[in-house]
Amino acid sequence: MFASVGAGCTPENVRSCNSLSMMLRLVAAGHAAAVLSPAIMRPDIDAGLIYVLNTERPITRQGFFVAYQDMRHSGVNTIVELAKDVLTRSRVLIPD
Repeated sequence: MFASVGAGCTPENVRSCNSLSMMLRLVAAGHAAAVLSPAIMRPDIDAGLIYVLNTERPITRQGFFVAYQDMRHSGVNTIVELAKDVLTRSRVLIPD
């Protein structure tokens, strides 16, 4: 359950979605709010389709985890490093 303690309110309906493209479409259509990195929504923000809601208290940073079966294939490590590099350069991931 979601509750905004600081505002003293609780939404009537809360639904979740794990499809990034669907979340972006719902937010752009005005049907939802989402906690996402502005870096992945930049074109929609710049076009005025999605607005950034600034909060008084920052949202706690979350970690990214990669899980894979270790089968002695060095290619997996290369893919993980490439993904980390792309996410860091696009400012979706902030390294520690």
